[in-house]
Amino acid sequence: MPLSPPVACKVCSSGDCKNKEHAAPETGRLYDKFRKANDPVAREYHLAKWLKHFRPTVLAFNSQCQRMIDGKQCQKPAGVVHHLVSPRDVHSRFYDPSNVVASCTEHHAGGQKGTSPDERWAPTRWYNGQQFPHTDSFGQPIIPDHTPGTGIDNWLKVMQNSSPKPTV
Repeated sequence: MPLSPPVACKVCSSGDCKNKEHAAPETGRLYDKFRKANDPVAREYHLAKWLKHFRPTVLAFNSQCQRMIDGKQCQKPAGVVHHLVSPRDVHSRFYDPSNVVASCTEHHAGGQKGTSPDERWAPTRWYNGQQFPHTDSFGQPIIPDHTPGTGIDNWLKVMQNSSPKPTV
């Protein structure tokens, strides 16, 4: 009979946990409760800043799912705000409107980090008519990054701004 490697308890991380409550069928739920209580990103989703301000604002300005399928925007109502770059990777982008899209439940990759390169999203609308596109001028997806100067459009802007200026 093959031996399996020791597995740490999901609740207390002990390699030889004897606590019967930790072995109960609801261990998964108990572990999730423990993880969420100690996870700063999971906690952020329960703050008023997210629940009462940022999330409702994104959904108010983008009430229709922003996912593009065959060049057309999904017609379903949006109910989920999805981060394009996971807040676990770049926490400072948690409340950044250029890093989120409004999605219907069908097009939300629940539990998955970020977004895949083949996904296309309509621009995110924001205050004062501001829009944050998620594709460049060649139709390629722009994955927001925490470093400036990425993407073909940014490169073109840099090239245009660095061209020699005529002297008078």
